[in-house]
Amino acid sequence: MTRKTTTENGRIYHVLSRSISNYVVFRSKSDYQRMKTALLFFMQRRSMSFSKYMLYKDSNYRMPEGIIKNSQEEGSVDIIAYCIMPTHIHILLSQRSDNGISNYMNRILNSYTKHFNASHRRRGPLWEGRFKKVLLEKEKDILNMTRYIHLNPVLSFMVDKAEKWDYSSYGEYTGKEKGEVFCSLSSLKTNPATYRKFVDNNGCFQKALDTIQPFLLE
Repeated sequence: MTRKTTTENGRIYHVLSRSISNYVVFRSKSDYQRMKTALLFFMQRRSMSFSKYMLYKDSNYRMPEGIIKNSQEEGSVDIIAYCIMPTHIHILLSQRSDNGISNYMNRILNSYTKHFNASHRRRGPLWEGRFKKVLLEKEKDILNMTRYIHLNPVLSFMVDKAEKWDYSSYGEYTGKEKGEVFCSLSSLKTNPATYRKFVDNNGCFQKALDTIQPFLLE
C-alpha cells in the first residue's frame, strides 16, 4: 500500500503518537484527564492559553465566556475517535483546513510535554519523533478502526471490557458519556446499542483485523 504524504481536507486519518522507548507518560488520572481536555481545547484556536485555561478549570474562578465552546466554523480538525494509553495515543481525525492535523498534533503533544517535564523535573523530548498517520478511505475500514481504537485497552490487558476504560471515546459512542462532545459521528451509520454489539463481537473483530492491518501503525 502506498501512503500519501500530503494530508487532504475532508479525509479521515488514523494518527498514532508513541512515547520514546515506550516510556509511561500517563501515570495518573489527572495526566489522562489533562490530555483528554487538550484534545478538545486545541480543536480550535483560543483566546486563552491552555495552561491558563487549566488554572481556571482547577480553581474556583469563573471561566470567561466562550473559551472552551466548540465552534465548528473555526475547527481545524474533527475527532472521529480517540484512545489515550499509558505510552501512546490513537486518534481518528478528519482534517478541516490545510495543515490542520499537523498543527493540532503539534499543539497537543508539545503542550503535554511541557506539562510532564515540569511535573517530573525532566528535560527533552517525550514522543518518538513525528506522529504517524495513514489515510482510511473505505467506510467499513473507518468503522473497524474505531473498534480497534476502543479495544486497545482490552488488547493490552488494561481492562477486560472497552467500557471500563475512561480515556477513550467509547463512552460517547455508546451513550454512556454525557459531558463535552468530542466526536463527529454523523458519518458513521451506527447507534449506541448496535455499536456496543459490534465492539463485543470478537469473531467479527478477528476477521476484520486482517483488512485493517495496513492502517494500524503499530
